[in-house]
Amino acid sequence: NPRPSLAVPTAEQLIGWLAANGTIPLRVRILFARRADDGERRKLAQAALDESDAAAKAGLLSVFRHRPFPLACEPLIDYLQSDCEELREAALAALERSEGDCVHDFAAELLRNGEHVSEAICMLLNNYRNEDKTALLAALNELPVTYSDAGDWHGAVLQILRLFDAGGRAKLPGEFLLYIYERSLCSCCRYAAVTAMGKRGWLTADMIAECAYDSNEDIRKYVGRYRQKKIPTRNEPLS
Repeated sequence: NPRPSLAVPTAEQLIGWLAANGTIPLRVRILFARRADDGERRKLAQAALDESDAAAKAGLLSVFRHRPFPLACEPLIDYLQSDCEELREAALAALERSEGDCVHDFAAELLRNGEHVSEAICMLLNNYRNEDKTALLAALNELPVTYSDAGDWHGAVLQILRLFDAGGRAKLPGEFLLYIYERSLCSCCRYAAVTAMGKRGWLTADMIAECAYDSNEDIRKYVGRYRQKKIPTRNEPLS
């Protein structure tokens, strides 16, 4: 039998949960972020702004690690100057998913200064403008790609894939998917990048030939099916 769906908590319930337990469980945060309506999300965001205790403010903001902050984001930028590390981390995570000119400009400044680079990349991807491409690709290529994920390259990769999958406001060019295929150490992300390029007709004949011998079996199978469908391929590289 299917498991019964959980009731979507209200903003008031999350506030009460935090007051009683000092934290909001991850499953509750994700459920609220995914299914609560805009009015409830705005109530919770306003409660976070109004909260005077830094740790409690961080607890409320933790919900927006999974959903864009629905109010003006300037206060989140200000919170990065807080003495409370928990609040700084929560604000930075919320900014990664949020939209707005202030987020874009702040992210561009962070990249220029070499501060919070992986987070700045995610912010800028989420608020992408055509003029950002060169700086973003340069920053991505400078991220250390290691199995330890010390520079959080995987977070940037997931942000790229999320934006392509959602077809959101940020319209990224194909080079960002190519970056994932060429640099990512995550086989699932590389497969997702290849299929996303294939869906858009961005796979070149050379890329298909290379993918046919990829170490990832799923990628090899995908390009095998892709070839059978005789989908027209690009003759020139993505640019």
